[in-house]
Amino acid sequence: MTVQEVKGTLAKLLATENLVVEHRAVSTASFDVHKRILTLPIWNAKEIVFNLLVAHEVGHALFTPDGDLLDNLPCPKSYVNVTEDARIEKLMKRKFAGISKDFYGGYKQLHEDDFFSVKEINTETLKLIDRINLYYKLGANAFMPFTPEEIPLRDAVGEAESFQDAIDAAVAIKEFEQAEADQQKIANIPEVDNNSGGGSDQQQAQDEEPASESDDGEEQESDSDQGQQDADLDTPSFNRNGGEEAMTDESLEEALQDIASQNSNNETRYLEIPNVDLKHVIVDPKMVNDMAQTYWSEYKHPLTPETGLDWTVSDQNYNNFKKDCNREVSYLQKEFEMKKSAAAHARESISKTGILDTAKLHQYLYNEDLFKKVTVRPDGKNHGLIFLLDWSGSMAEIIHDTFKQLLSLCFFCRKSGIPFSVYAFVSDASYAEFRDYEESLGKENDFYVAKHFHLVEMLNGDLNNSTFDRYARDLYRVSQMYEQRYGNRNPFAERPVPDCIPSHLMLGGTPLNEAIMCLQTLIPAFSAKHGVEKCHVTILTDGESNWSGCWVKSSYDDKVHRSAMPSNVSIRCRKSGRTYNSPQWGNYMTETLLRYMKGRFPQCNFTGFRLGSTRDINYILQNFNNLTQLQRKSASDVFRKHKSTSAPMMGYQELFLIQSNKLNEDVEFDVEEDASKAQITRAFKKTLKAKSNNKKILSSFINQIA
Repeated sequence: MTVQEVKGTLAKLLATENLVVEHRAVSTASFDVHKRILTLPIWNAKEIVFNLLVAHEVGHALFTPDGDLLDNLPCPKSYVNVTEDARIEKLMKRKFAGISKDFYGGYKQLHEDDFFSVKEINTETLKLIDRINLYYKLGANAFMPFTPEEIPLRDAVGEAESFQDAIDAAVAIKEFEQAEADQQKIANIPEVDNNSGGGSDQQQAQDEEPASESDDGEEQESDSDQGQQDADLDTPSFNRNGGEEAMTDESLEEALQDIASQNSNNETRYLEIPNVDLKHVIVDPKMVNDMAQTYWSEYKHPLTPETGLDWTVSDQNYNNFKKDCNREVSYLQKEFEMKKSAAAHARESISKTGILDTAKLHQYLYNEDLFKKVTVRPDGKNHGLIFLLDWSGSMAEIIHDTFKQLLSLCFFCRKSGIPFSVYAFVSDASYAEFRDYEESLGKENDFYVAKHFHLVEMLNGDLNNSTFDRYARDLYRVSQMYEQRYGNRNPFAERPVPDCIPSHLMLGGTPLNEAIMCLQTLIPAFSAKHGVEKCHVTILTDGESNWSGCWVKSSYDDKVHRSAMPSNVSIRCRKSGRTYNSPQWGNYMTETLLRYMKGRFPQCNFTGFRLGSTRDINYILQNFNNLTQLQRKSASDVFRKHKSTSAPMMGYQELFLIQSNKLNEDVEFDVEEDASKAQITRAFKKTLKAKSNNKKILSSFINQIA
């Protein structure tokens, strides 16, 4: 955690509420009473000073009212600052006894650094308000003299319990200083001798004499003025700023502004994830299938327009895949039920009752435990799965294998009775015509969700068997088209599947971050609809997300506009009160969003399937993870051996890293008729190894969702 995060947590703990704490490039701290946002400058100070300043600002947040009392004060505002500081710091010390040493040590450090600008000044010459300010802030670190008349005013500041008491004390101090200043002026008026008439004539003659004619007179006048100035310096009412404010309070404020970073380039922008209206981004699965059927029914091949589309090969491949998938699905279901049973067994408890067990009465001579026992086994939680599928252009070569892996998990969910939904996240304008609203401006400091972003719901567990099978078959056709078009680089290779991908199922960008943001509203809606207690989110992708944007208020027209993401971002969760810091680029933002969602929904598991080449996977293992050196080496060794591995990294509870061409490797046992015994043995071992690798991946996945 950064220093700002630590001190932000300190502020929340001191406030005993879930304050929103922001660290910004501002000169002074502030607190929004209505929004409960505490804004702190980015101070370049020692830790004890930082603790002091945070505690001081929290004191204002807790005890200083925000209203008409701060307007039209009957005395200078800095006077009230002094008395109010003393009051709220007293209340903070009363509430948190251990914080006294932070106040003491922090102000001592500020005094040593001359933040009050009094090192070169005789404290006896300071105004009463300044001496009171130093008395309560420095304590024994600086001796402050007070006259018997001033002591009651000093003590009144320390006895103030309410904000009005602090104002009254400030007003009393100002009136006392004003009275002393008036008396000082009267004392400095020169006496006039009225006993001698001649003296009056002489004085009149001197008054009539031009000052320019007497250099001595001018010099005497100057000396007189200097004498008056020296007299003023020695009076307790001396104010070196020459104003009505408390000099030490202003000096401290100016010095704190100097140590506050004003570099807005490094300022953290605090963003929030909007509650996306799902009806505006989710495309119904029926619409997806109807659009595909309409497209295919109207499609005419340019070379053979008179013949229709022949799906025989594609549909036969789909049926064969379903048949082969049954063994895998049965294995998944068995693993899942075993894990659930083991988890339930671990939570069960055995309790004794007060009822005799008649079957044990004959054991009374050697067994004292003759009472019946009851085993309490808590009910298992209802599970649900949300799949997010990357429908981007970079997935073209592996979209078919990825979809087959996804289908096997869907078959598992249907067989196990687990509710699920499959969404492909797309950045395609093809669905824009179905939107029933105009894009409106977002809120300032909210993430921007692009208007072309959609979650295309492809499959779900609510579909009946025939409808599910039809939707899955049509999507299988599309994925086969992509494999046929991009998976085989030979332009003369046979293409048994019609090459006619519907426009609305074309691959596009990778709005992964937007898809994760939608989980904030999707997870509660999905859980409420299906009565799910434990929701699991699985993301299948092969790369990083598109860059995200945000809404910011422009300085030139004071309106909200879309903007690129700043370099330093902190995502704020209002519900949990936590903030998640992140640079805006690449996987770091995606990882931060996943950490946010995990904090927002602690009952959810977030797993990922990351597909890529050997080079890509090795690069991820070495650069994009928070694993220890030993864990990284272990994961790399497993991947080198099995071409797949998994580890808790990049924001996921478990991220499965799989080499692209190993995702759905053919594991059929196939040898020539005249194969030797050694060839048969090698082929059999290879088949067992491939099946074992697949089962290890699936078993690890089941461990996450059971």
